[in-house]
Amino acid sequence: RCPFSEAVAELLADKRFAQCGVSTVVNLHHITSVENEGIIFDSGERMFLSKRICRELRAAWNNYWIMQES
Repeated sequence: RCPFSEAVAELLADKRFAQCGVSTVVNLHHITSVENEGIIFDSGERMFLSKRICRELRAAWNNYWIMQES
């Protein structure tokens, strides 16, 4: 047993992943949209998040796709 942050540290070293909340990690490659209230995945599923987390996640998502195009 270990803290969540320790368990996902290796995963978060990969720029495809971002932590959004205390116990949630998402794969940025599978997000199709980041809105004010949440995110939409390529499967059509929606995850509701706080506006603050959405702002942070939008920045990470944009940076991820900019790096993919480089």
